[in-house]
Amino acid sequence: MSKRILLSLLALLPLLAFAQSRLELTAKGEKVTIVRDEFGVPHVMADTIYALFYGNGYAVAQDRLWQMERNRRVARGDAAELFGQSAVAQDQATRLEGYTEAEMEAMARRLTDEGQTILQAFADGINAYIKEATDQKKLPKGYADAGASPRPWKVTDTVAIGIMMMRRFGSVAAGGGEMRNMGLLAYLRMRNKDTADLLLNELAWRNDPTSPVTVPPEEDPRRPAKVDPKKDLERLCAQLATMPNIGLDVLMRTIRVLNQDDQREFALANGLFTQFGSYALVVAPSKSASGNPILMGAPQMGFGTPHIAHEMHLMGAGINAMGMGFAGVPGILIGHTDKIAWTFTSGVADQADVYLEKINPANPDEYWHKGQWLKFEKRTERIAVKGGQPVTMEVLRSVHGPVLAVDKANNVALAKKSSMWLQETDSLRAYTGFLRANNLQEFGAAAKWYVGSFNCFAASRDGDIGYWFCGRQPIRPEGLDPRLPVWGTGEYEWLGIMPFEAMPRMMNPKQGFIVNWNNKPAVWWDNADTPVWGAIFRMHRMIPLVKNKAKLTVDDVKRVAVDISTYDLNYDYLRPILLDAAKKQPGALSADAKQAMRLIEAWNGYGYEGSVPKAIFDQWINSLREKIFLDDYGNLFDQNLFRTALQPSFIYYALKGRSSAVPRIHDFLNGKKPEEVAIDALNDACTKLARQHGPAMADWRYRAGRMNLAPLGAVPYDERGSYIQVIEVGKDRMYSENILPPGQSEDPSSKHYSDQRELSGWWMFKPMRFYREQFDKP
Repeated sequence: MSKRILLSLLALLPLLAFAQSRLELTAKGEKVTIVRDEFGVPHVMADTIYALFYGNGYAVAQDRLWQMERNRRVARGDAAELFGQSAVAQDQATRLEGYTEAEMEAMARRLTDEGQTILQAFADGINAYIKEATDQKKLPKGYADAGASPRPWKVTDTVAIGIMMMRRFGSVAAGGGEMRNMGLLAYLRMRNKDTADLLLNELAWRNDPTSPVTVPPEEDPRRPAKVDPKKDLERLCAQLATMPNIGLDVLMRTIRVLNQDDQREFALANGLFTQFGSYALVVAPSKSASGNPILMGAPQMGFGTPHIAHEMHLMGAGINAMGMGFAGVPGILIGHTDKIAWTFTSGVADQADVYLEKINPANPDEYWHKGQWLKFEKRTERIAVKGGQPVTMEVLRSVHGPVLAVDKANNVALAKKSSMWLQETDSLRAYTGFLRANNLQEFGAAAKWYVGSFNCFAASRDGDIGYWFCGRQPIRPEGLDPRLPVWGTGEYEWLGIMPFEAMPRMMNPKQGFIVNWNNKPAVWWDNADTPVWGAIFRMHRMIPLVKNKAKLTVDDVKRVAVDISTYDLNYDYLRPILLDAAKKQPGALSADAKQAMRLIEAWNGYGYEGSVPKAIFDQWINSLREKIFLDDYGNLFDQNLFRTALQPSFIYYALKGRSSAVPRIHDFLNGKKPEEVAIDALNDACTKLARQHGPAMADWRYRAGRMNLAPLGAVPYDERGSYIQVIEVGKDRMYSENILPPGQSEDPSSKHYSDQRELSGWWMFKPMRFYREQFDKP
């Protein structure tokens, strides 16, 4: 279908917007109306909270019952009962850090009366549809394929899915870095024990004050400590001296658990979602062409069919909210009411630590804590396996949390302490607060209930825009190095949780906009156990696109999303180094490298499909990484890990040496000048490309990423939001659009299975039918 035809059809949408279907339900004697618009989006209307969320559950089950089934199975660690042996490892990893049924029930009871009503009503609505679909033999095909029937939906199913999603997107950096660092250190010590500690310190920098931030320095007076890698190295070495020996096999097992590798591998093999990331842009009235705030939210959760999210509109009982949610979780997670629009991005703060429990050599059921031997809490989990025998596993906990692995040879157990532990359901209080907030002050008060690490953004009809860095951030003892685990013997316990008021935040910044792409919240906020934030960070491209335009329209905001989807994040930092090197040493360039330089000089930085300079530039960076780091770090046993761990910011620091914002102690260039290394890498890149693709440079073409929507066809360019919403917040009216490819329904026979796929391919949006006259005939 051509773009012209699509535009013509979109022009007709206002004429087609009335109800495509209408359904009346009864929930405990209360009326529920579900109207679906031209894209199959359910608009649920009811007069009470119970009836409204009953309709919410029923409507989601209509669209995504099989997806919900898979979600609850994976979240509970019950997937092997449906999928057999291939899911056992994922179930074991989930049970290891999971809660008991009684604990999840208690978490639900901790909610307010309204929160408990929402969860029960949601479950009741799902069960009403399950009964109807079973009686009418219209269950999703997945059940027949799996030889299964849906069991009744429980409140704890919703709790389990919420916990899974919170951990997946709200704790992506939580607790894994310490053990990755220990694993890397063990590897480096096998290579060269004299330089291993130094090389770890170089790779895991604490803070780069030049890394892009959400809160500009003028909006927050706090500043980081002076960057001092030598002091960081001293602290690292001092703490390492207290560490016990840990077997390499134990380290690797622990890292797999912390990285959620088993869950990710199962998810990838079964079309589930594993990616995290998101970007957001909020424009203040002072910088908006219309004088209204504009908010763009684009969570990056991966792509698939069906979408990880679904769209919902809830009207009634004092609520009028529309946007996206997860299948199996009630409410609107990202969207807008008639007063406020909001979105989130993953915050990537370190909310967990690994504690080393000292096991009693005389009794392996005990560990030492605060002057006494304590018994591990122990339970046995039984995993049902389709087509096989049940699998049992023993789960241990210490005072710090679940035990991830035990090193019997060294009498050490590795336990994970998370600030979210048993707190995840508190986030529902945030969401219900968002739905009722009248202004950003009330919205911010609700945001404090958010337990996972997220950046929260909002714009109100009053003309305010705001940002809050959310999550339960531990306060660690002074002097500890967060890059390493600590003993669990009692001396290194957290001092508390950082007050929400002390977290980075701002309202109505002077610059007139707020941007974020998972970057650090403020200049003083350090990397913890993982060098997440460096000089080269993707958000830096968003700033000039917004800052350099006096006034922005909704279309301008959309163009930002299109631009950053193909712009090379390394272009502004590493290309100048290459251009300078070519000027200083033109005679060192090979014939191919000279031709490549002409292309790179003329290149604008966009990675379009088939781009030759983009292909050359990418290969140059890969060659540069090898020239700089391969002799010191080796290949880390895996090329992909080598490229991920030795990230572009680290390349940049190595080339800048002691003039870097994060000064290097070690000379990674081995006495060579940066321009020598840069030219050598370009010559090598051209040689490799010629070997791979032939001598004709025109054949060295970049292959852009794809949105994998299998079994549907892929869509070009995947560096974009899985769901994108753009909302202009008027004083009296919301003007909102979004896109959720491929569509609302999981049913291949539904017209809403793929009716948003082609729109997304053209970077087009559909209207959000927020007002009743837009979707329902009077």
